Amino acid sequence: MLNRLIEKMGGIAKVKYFLFSIIVSIFPMVMLDIPFWIMVIIVGSVYIMPVLMIVPLWIAGLIGAICGPQDVWAILYYIVFGIAAVWLIVRITDKGEKE
Repeated sequence: MLNRLIEKMGGIAKVKYFLFSIIVSIFPMVMLDIPFWIMVIIVGSVYIMPVLMIVPLWIAGLIGAICGPQDVWAILYYIVFGIAAVWLIVRITDKGEKE
């Protein structure tokens, strides 16, 4: 996906892609109300071992959103979580069919 963006939009697409990925990484931690310095450590570890951190982090964020106040941020989290879950399931099932 990053290659397609760079192809169509140039170098600025790479910057936008990485900014978006950082925001998506931080979003579950906002739902869990984690201090900023812990967020920095977790975001750094997400880029070292992505699958091990992102799935549990998003599930914990979902639990935090369900238990917390149901405001605009919680609803936005539910929508983004649903899109991410569908994307992950499609990605996992596509890898099995290509072999």
